[in-house]
Amino acid sequence: MILPAFDDLRRLPVITFYEDAFHKATGVPSKLAPAGEPPQRLDLGPAENPICALLSGTPGGCAGCLESQKRLLRSVGKGQVAQQVSCFAGLTDAAAQVVIGGEHRAALLSGQFFRRQPTERDFKLVVQMLGANRCAEWEQTSRRAYFETRVVTAERFEAVLQLLGVFGQYLSELAMRQAIACAEYEPALVVNAKQFVQSHAEEPITLDRVVEHVHASRFYFCKLFKKVTGMALTEYVARVRVEKAKTMLSDQAALVYASSSALVAGADSSAETKRERAPKAEAKAAKKTHKKFTGAELYQMHCNRCHPERYPTEFTSAQWKTLLTHMRVRANLPASRGKEILKYMQEESGN
Repeated sequence: MILPAFDDLRRLPVITFYEDAFHKATGVPSKLAPAGEPPQRLDLGPAENPICALLSGTPGGCAGCLESQKRLLRSVGKGQVAQQVSCFAGLTDAAAQVVIGGEHRAALLSGQFFRRQPTERDFKLVVQMLGANRCAEWEQTSRRAYFETRVVTAERFEAVLQLLGVFGQYLSELAMRQAIACAEYEPALVVNAKQFVQSHAEEPITLDRVVEHVHASRFYFCKLFKKVTGMALTEYVARVRVEKAKTMLSDQAALVYASSSALVAGADSSAETKRERAPKAEAKAAKKTHKKFTGAELYQMHCNRCHPERYPTEFTSAQWKTLLTHMRVRANLPASRGKEILKYMQEESGN
């Protein structure tokens, strides 16, 4: 399997759509750039900050900007999380890597904004660092562009980093799917092995089991599978399982959202009404024994009323909070029991 090159990524229609949407949402530019240190300064397209274009028009400004971009791309190539640097003019740049098939193929760049309000002293220092006298018109234009530069709050800055990271991951997965789909030819042995893995992804899958199914030797199969797909069998099995898990979670999340959205407005009043209609036998038994059930016990008592049992680790702490609103209505849960169950699920979810 041939992995897409940077030029193939750059031509994807989703890139232009994302760059435009990113600018409208955040007010700052973004651009897909090749991995590694750039040989010359990278401009961020039509949405580039005017002050950056002005400063890069000077020898000192262009060199300083290029050095900042090199530091940023070196940094993002070493880590999986989004990175940030500050340039000589006090502007912040950020980037997130795009990894395809385990290789760092590209980076999503953004930035050219301030993290705090600039001062007149800051502007004068920038002009001095350029090391050349500029005409009054240039300085006036630069001053206006400098002080009109967007100042991004800490909260919005975190959002910028998250958007870069999320789209970088999406782009990685999209490119990988297209590479698999666009493979010119795959031997029947490899196709057969893939189909077997996809059909038995929920079962233990070993190399011996696969080679027995496709009737090939271990050595020949491993060599051919790696050559055709670009990955070992174990990596392919892991990716198939991850994709299936994502699909399952997506379907469950959609169901939960639809149910909770329809019921949340009347959740409290409905729960109160249904609690009054709860079987008297349960109330009498609880009164007799005076037993206080734990969250785990309450969950086991009520969970199977609507669906097969879910494990605490299947959802995050925040998702369980939404799910309990749905559960209180469907299972006639009193507020006290719902609180105990929510406490149990959040503690056991591990996040």
